[in-house]
Amino acid sequence: LPAALRKRIRQWIAGSSLLGAGTRRKLGHTFLGCGGSLESLYLDNFYCAFSPAAQQELLTATQPEGCATAYANFRRYFDAGDGSLLERLLYADQKTYLVELLMKQDQMSMATSIESRVPLLDHPLVEFAARLPGEMKLRGTTGKYIFKKAAEGLVPREILYRRKMGFPTPLRSWLGEAAAAPLFDLLRAPDGLLAAYVDRRALENLIGRHQSGAEDATDRIWRLLNLQLWGEIFLTGRREKMETGGVPSGPAGARVP
Repeated sequence: LPAALRKRIRQWIAGSSLLGAGTRRKLGHTFLGCGGSLESLYLDNFYCAFSPAAQQELLTATQPEGCATAYANFRRYFDAGDGSLLERLLYADQKTYLVELLMKQDQMSMATSIESRVPLLDHPLVEFAARLPGEMKLRGTTGKYIFKKAAEGLVPREILYRRKMGFPTPLRSWLGEAAAAPLFDLLRAPDGLLAAYVDRRALENLIGRHQSGAEDATDRIWRLLNLQLWGEIFLTGRREKMETGGVPSGPAGARVP
């Protein structure tokens, strides 16, 4: 589609009163709601809830010094990769996102005394997969093509070729409950980490649009909440309250340099 037409479609999706907030959010993650760049189609879509425009709207002029672009590390590996687009994306994922996933898997399993293994990351298998042509990995709309073909006859076809389910967390319903009110209060804390970097009016506007149903901002609110909680635990001196499950309130304790 011509760029001008794509832009008009994106603008219509973002501002349409005919579509519910949830529908607009879902369409925003498709090619109809994204720009044509790698950052918009893939990185903003998969890694981050904040588009550059959303970041500019929310952040104040007081931003931390030395901030690199969010995707600098991914772009470095993507640009250094060889071969097709698919091979370059896989290579960059292995060097960035996969490292993060493995770190979380290791930490969470160790924290609960579980011996966890990742057999599909056995290095001879990884090396073999890296040498396979792209059409053996992705054919049409079928991902993991050669893996599924190898498992035919061993796993029922309705399981092998069903839609990916994943392990989604019900963030939207959580943030829609009355019990979530203290979390929104935490986002607004005048002495929290966000207060130094996030425009208060823009934050209130974002929360208001979300709570009124005008916009589904679950992803952005959840990320902001995690950043605020991280600041409460490690920077504001209120770690003890967080460890006991309480939401901090009142003046902050002594700041940790």
